[in-house]
Amino acid sequence: MKKILLIILVITLLGGGTYLYLQKSSPASDFESIVPDGPIAYIEVTDAEKNLNRFMSSQFFESLANLDPGEVSPVSNPLKQFREALESDESIKSFMTIVKHKVALVVYDINIDFAQTMKTTEFPLDQMFKVLESFYVLIELDAGMKAAEIIASALQAFGDGVSVEKKEHSGHTYQVVTAGVDQPSISYTRLGNVLVVTLAENAMRKAIDVKNGAQTSLASDAKFQAARKDTAGDIFGYYSFDHLTQLMETMFASVPDDIVKNQAQKQLTFFEGLNYGVFSSDWDEFISMHWIIDYDSAKLHKDYVDNYESCVGEQNKTIKFVPQDVLGYYWAGCIDWRQMLEEVKQGLGQIQNSAATGAMAFAEPYLNILGSDMGGFLTDIEQGVFPIPNLMLFIGLNDVEAVQTMIAPFLESPFARIEALDYEGQKVFKVQLPVNVIMPGYAFIDKHLVIATHVSQLQESIALSKGKGKSLTDNDTYKNIGLGSSKDGNSAQYFELSRLMTKLLAYEDFSKSMLRQQEEKKQAFMEGSVRRLEDIQTRINRKQEELKKQEDEVTALEDALFLDETKGLDVSVQRRTIEDLQSDMATLKTDIEVAREQEADTQAILDSYTDTVGQTASIEATLDHVAVPLLNALKNIDVFAGKATTTKDKTKTKFILKVK
Repeated sequence: MKKILLIILVITLLGGGTYLYLQKSSPASDFESIVPDGPIAYIEVTDAEKNLNRFMSSQFFESLANLDPGEVSPVSNPLKQFREALESDESIKSFMTIVKHKVALVVYDINIDFAQTMKTTEFPLDQMFKVLESFYVLIELDAGMKAAEIIASALQAFGDGVSVEKKEHSGHTYQVVTAGVDQPSISYTRLGNVLVVTLAENAMRKAIDVKNGAQTSLASDAKFQAARKDTAGDIFGYYSFDHLTQLMETMFASVPDDIVKNQAQKQLTFFEGLNYGVFSSDWDEFISMHWIIDYDSAKLHKDYVDNYESCVGEQNKTIKFVPQDVLGYYWAGCIDWRQMLEEVKQGLGQIQNSAATGAMAFAEPYLNILGSDMGGFLTDIEQGVFPIPNLMLFIGLNDVEAVQTMIAPFLESPFARIEALDYEGQKVFKVQLPVNVIMPGYAFIDKHLVIATHVSQLQESIALSKGKGKSLTDNDTYKNIGLGSSKDGNSAQYFELSRLMTKLLAYEDFSKSMLRQQEEKKQAFMEGSVRRLEDIQTRINRKQEELKKQEDEVTALEDALFLDETKGLDVSVQRRTIEDLQSDMATLKTDIEVAREQEADTQAILDSYTDTVGQTASIEATLDHVAVPLLNALKNIDVFAGKATTTKDKTKTKFILKVK
């Protein structure tokens, strides 16, 4: 298998085979006119060399490549390996010389025996080859590529077992490479300025037929062309829900367990009405990524129709009371609490849990008062004895007065005194805690229950909601990324990662100190448990010795009593003595049983701590070699932001990153 994969690499990096010839000019590549219509998925990268070099020269990539998880686990860093391969492996270097312009991977229906595959613990090699037969690799070549001598000598490096055969189909030549017995053959050809590589001759012949006009091409696939119009960028991806669900139905039909099969097939009904998904990415001043799902609302699953329709045109009213300089902000809209509750009930299924059932019954009457959105934002992390986030959470409400009525009884709580303050004509409720580390509170802003770790945050948000001060929409970076005010959206997020990571990294020493304190407590508790266990075992041994002594004494008394009875003597005193000893023995046995239970409980506690004591060094190593380097890498992302919207026939998601 390794040999055949290496040969695929050689064929692609050398540009198409022994018959490639020098062309003075070549038309622009058109992948869609070369492959058949109806793929499951299509992934295309344009300007691959430019974007790869740009990414690898970024501080973000350099930081990620320096992560060393191998110090704490057997997992290696793939980015580090990739960088080393690009620097040292001549084959990879040669490959990268041709991956300059456009490359694509196209996947069609996977024709494998799922029933056979599910009978084995390892994926059968012959089925793996069948999976690969569904793939096309397309590479746009430079006009002046002539590689006849190079590929001939390169294939010799794989030994005598490699053979190359020239074949014809519909007036076009293609090459078939065989690596040996029990290995798949590789077909490749050049169509115009495109190198086509497949693992099946019939797939290659289809590509030739498409090029000759004898078979329908992807260019005529209506859904694919609609996806092309939806979005564009340096990276373009497409997947068809129709073909994907057909593949999954075939796979689930082979599942032997009827219950699992029926449940899986039921889940497939949620794909009803979905047409296609598309992804694209472009790197200019910012890296922008787009996801789109196209659907037919008239055919959507009944559980989703109302939800999608209610999401169209929903407005985010929270962004106007979010401060300008937040570290992070998240808003989720279109939340259907009743549907979520139903899904929880279905998830509980056959579980007989009275507490869960009671919680569901308690929650249901209050669902109508909740709105359809929730979220929160972080303005700072205070650097004191321990980190204290300045955090605010909010949840939308349909009925503010009902919530106020529900909260009213807690205003007289003996555990926390709640004081009502007037600010800008609104009530702010300050919670007085026994420890004044934070001064939390809550308020009602624009039909949202807003809870904050500091009352001052509530006051600032109230002022912002009245147009006093600068909100997130006045943030220059937020305005530059082009997400607007998040109107007509379903979700929105904005994180200034560089600032946030800097705040978190300031607590590296604090985290390690807390770990060591926990380790010391565990060690002390474990030592105390060991002493308790020893005391219990000593007590058990002492009582067992005492019990053995009394058992021997009873045996001797019973022997003497028998002799005295045969002589006709009075044995009443001996009988009372034996009865007293037997009573004492019963008490001792009970004491021993109780001590045995204590021994088992103490041993279980000791075992649970033994499993965790000593892990501090491992956790600190993970912090040093993975967590902290990862946070340092994320410091090189100035901004991560996103927005999702729903129209009558599409859901659109956009993410923006600014990378150093």
